[in-house]
Amino acid sequence: MKKLLHKKKLAVILSVIMLFQTVAAGSIVMAEEAGSSNTYPVNAKDKNNNGYQKIKTVREKQGSKVLESIKLETYSPNKSSNINTLFPRYKLYNNGNTPIKLSSVKIRYYYTVNGESEQNFFCDLSNIGNGNVTGRFVKIPGKTDGVDYCLEITFKEGAGLLNQNDVVELQCRIEKKDKTEFIQTDDYSFRKSGDTYADYNRVTGYINDKLVYGVEPIAAPLNLKITESDRQITLDWDEAIGCTGYEVEADGVLVRNITSNTYTNLNLIPGTRHTYRVRLRNAIIAGPWSNYVTGIVPISDKFKLIQTASESAISISWDKVEGARQYFIEVDGDRIDNGQQTSYKIDGLEPGTMKSVRIQAKGDALLGEWSELYEIWTLPEAPEAISITSTKSTITLNWNPVKGASGYDVEVYGSPEDNLNNTTYTQYDLQSNSQRTYRVRAKNSSGAGQWSELVVKSTLPDSALNMQIQGWDDKLKVTWDAQAGAASYELEIDGSQVIELDKNEYLHSNLKPNTTHTYRARPKNDIGTGEWSELITGVTLPSVPADFAVSTVSGSTISLRWDGVEGASGYDIEVDGTVIFNDNKTEFLHDNLGRNEEHTYRVRARNGNVIGGWTEELKKSTLLAAPANLKVTVSGNEVKIEWDMVVGADGYGLEIDGTEIKLDANTEYTQTALDSGIKHTYRVRAYKGSEAGEWSDTSVKTTKLGKPAKLEATTSSSISIDIRWEEVDGATGYDVMADGKIIDNVVTNTYSHTDLAPNTMHTYMVRAKDNENIGDWTDKISAFTNVAAPAGIVVLSKSNSIIITWDEVDGAQGYEIMADGNVVSTNAKTLYEHTELLPNTQHSYRVRAKNINGVSDWSTELTQATGPDVPVSFKADMTINEAILTWQTTSSGAGSPETTTQGAISFEIEADGEIIGNITELTYKITGLEPNSVHEYRVRAVNIDGVCSEWTELIRVNTKEELVIKVDKDTGFNFVIAVPKKDVSSYDIVVRYNADDLEVVDLYAVTQGLELETGKIDGTNITIKEFAGGKIVYGVEDADKGEIVIIRFLSQTNKETTMSYTVE
Repeated sequence: MKKLLHKKKLAVILSVIMLFQTVAAGSIVMAEEAGSSNTYPVNAKDKNNNGYQKIKTVREKQGSKVLESIKLETYSPNKSSNINTLFPRYKLYNNGNTPIKLSSVKIRYYYTVNGESEQNFFCDLSNIGNGNVTGRFVKIPGKTDGVDYCLEITFKEGAGLLNQNDVVELQCRIEKKDKTEFIQTDDYSFRKSGDTYADYNRVTGYINDKLVYGVEPIAAPLNLKITESDRQITLDWDEAIGCTGYEVEADGVLVRNITSNTYTNLNLIPGTRHTYRVRLRNAIIAGPWSNYVTGIVPISDKFKLIQTASESAISISWDKVEGARQYFIEVDGDRIDNGQQTSYKIDGLEPGTMKSVRIQAKGDALLGEWSELYEIWTLPEAPEAISITSTKSTITLNWNPVKGASGYDVEVYGSPEDNLNNTTYTQYDLQSNSQRTYRVRAKNSSGAGQWSELVVKSTLPDSALNMQIQGWDDKLKVTWDAQAGAASYELEIDGSQVIELDKNEYLHSNLKPNTTHTYRARPKNDIGTGEWSELITGVTLPSVPADFAVSTVSGSTISLRWDGVEGASGYDIEVDGTVIFNDNKTEFLHDNLGRNEEHTYRVRARNGNVIGGWTEELKKSTLLAAPANLKVTVSGNEVKIEWDMVVGADGYGLEIDGTEIKLDANTEYTQTALDSGIKHTYRVRAYKGSEAGEWSDTSVKTTKLGKPAKLEATTSSSISIDIRWEEVDGATGYDVMADGKIIDNVVTNTYSHTDLAPNTMHTYMVRAKDNENIGDWTDKISAFTNVAAPAGIVVLSKSNSIIITWDEVDGAQGYEIMADGNVVSTNAKTLYEHTELLPNTQHSYRVRAKNINGVSDWSTELTQATGPDVPVSFKADMTINEAILTWQTTSSGAGSPETTTQGAISFEIEADGEIIGNITELTYKITGLEPNSVHEYRVRAVNIDGVCSEWTELIRVNTKEELVIKVDKDTGFNFVIAVPKKDVSSYDIVVRYNADDLEVVDLYAVTQGLELETGKIDGTNITIKEFAGGKIVYGVEDADKGEIVIIRFLSQTNKETTMSYTVE
């Protein structure tokens, strides 16, 4: 049994050896299990002994070992370097042991396109049918030697199977659409040698997208970056798929076997420069090098600075920096070359001077960064102008700020204290009358300066203690304990007055009652003045309240009042022997009393616990009751008043219209002979002796109302009439009958009848009324409304007049117009012309109609401006195809030409019946006219209100004739102008031509010299004023004879061109 097993294993081993021999230096994929596949790389050599790597896929069929493998042979029939067609040719073999679907196979050919252009693929010959072969072009990213494109060949389903030992031949072409050339000799997949098909591992084959034949090209590394740090430089780049490692060239030295996508060059000297490049490798080849990158090892900017300073100099030093060959120092912005020295001194400085210093090291290849900025100070001077003050427990020093000092020390009895940056120092909690010594020095970041001179100071005596006040109504006495060491005292009275005393008491007299006063004291001696004591307050006693009296009395209340006492905080009132605290009020109401009762009162002021004296006692009784059932009866012009008797009354007082009549005990009264329509008021009260009781309620009655007098109507407008009349005594309102309709609730003696038709008659009557009665109607009156105000007003402006028209008004017999405040009658005319006006002036107008009944309202005021002056000196200067129009304006009333517009802000031109507006200059050019054509023009001015002047007179003018010239191109000719003698002293000759068609060779060919610039022509009376843009202007002076001008031209065209000239 064991022998049988050994035989089976031997058979498997032999079959594997057979497969190796069959594929001949290929990669073999062995299937470990039936129906599965595995891929194995195998290193091999080709017939030229070149090593390469192949991959074979072996797939095992069910129940047997499966080997799925392909082999590619290639051949390039045309070996030319520059060629417009690539000819990749292949033989595809199935060297496995199972059929392969061709639709699962891909073949790739790698090349450079040598200029982007659209590419086309052709399969010229294939034993499986050309139509079953497809190709596509894939752009390869990154930088790879010999590769920027790939042709990928695939097969359609109709291509079928590739059986064992079968071969598919493919003859293909690649062309650019623009037929430009390829350079194929540097292409990755181009086979430079051999005239027959052979293995070539620079073309690749795939089954189901897995590489099974050939070696894919390797690109240069991507995104190579360099990082410089302390004594080292690190490179990193994108990780590449398909490579087995990397190589780095560092300063010309090759570093191999780098397995990760990073490399660090260690132990480098600071300030030195280093160059690097990187390439990828696989098991067979190395890829192209990357570009060189350069790095410089940083040189340190950290300096261990040692600094010393005096009042006039600063010295610095530092440790040597590795790699440094030179040092620079910057002092206050000035850069100093310090060579290789590591120390530097700045002298000749003032105390308290700050210098900004930083250091920079330079290596072989790098200037390092500046160090941090150091601010170094010279030592400050000793403080001066020290002042010293004291209190009973403190001593305070003050001194002037010292230049360059950041702080101060104060020496107290030989012990220095840090006073921070304060120029004031205070020592606290000292004994009074004790002495201290001090001195001060300034300091900054460089150290401490010299001490100041010694100063000495003592504390003051203690403040006054145990202050007391004894008070009266007109004086206060202040006392305090005597203080040891005090030679005298100062007393502050009421915060403003300070007096000096030689003893410890003071009597403050001649004060007002109930007033508050404050006091504080302090001791004095030769050293100074002590501190104030605590403030103490004293109050004089309050006064007796004045003017204590009864303010009001009723049947159940008595109200009392008195004058306020200055300084009082409250009042006590004694009522029938009982004392009541009344707060700070100066009035008191005693209520819930019986009628005709007598009560006694007195009052006193108080200020806290300080109480003043009582007033004299005051007695008062409550009032009698008011009479009840007051009845007032009106009968014609008589009024009868009656009321009920009041128990205890011995008489009554009757008030009629505010006047009281004293009556006996009778309880009725009759008032006779009263005027009609008069309102009267009545009330009554009881008397007991001279004491009056309360008033009864008031009764108001009115006698019969009268008829309104002096009724009159006033016409106020064309749609309203106002009526008025004299007021009727006692009336609370009026009724107005207007055109037979009653309007009630009229509360005044006027009425406005509105919304009426113009020029209509209306009638009116009025009567008075109150809450009880209505009076008689007045006699009827009548009135007419005014005619309506004119409408449809139209204003027409001219330069020196304005015409106003309006619509005729119904019922009007005439009209008036207010022109600039002056009223003018136009009789029955509905037109008015305002004449003799200045141009461009503002005028206002309103119109009203009138008839026998009066005048209408004025119409709404209209404001209108006259037009500006009519332009003068209007003329047209004509050329062949242009009209240059010019004019002037006149100032108001002067009549003299002006070069600037007067009143006009623009102008309008009528050119051949068409109006051209918004012209702001005193000239206008019209172009595009036909030669020898007739045109008509006139102009008018426009002011800021848009009002136009009258038109100028119409002028009729012709354009100039045009000369047509046809001369062959590059041919010269003379243009001769003969001007006869003119009756003027000077004139201009203006020549126009097309500068694109004609070139001027000589502006004045009459003389021998060439004239091609503006200026005076020597030996002639002619000046060339202008020469530009197809226009020449000759100025002729002293024109006492005819002139001939000859211009030499050179034709620039074979076509016809035009010329013209004018004499101006």
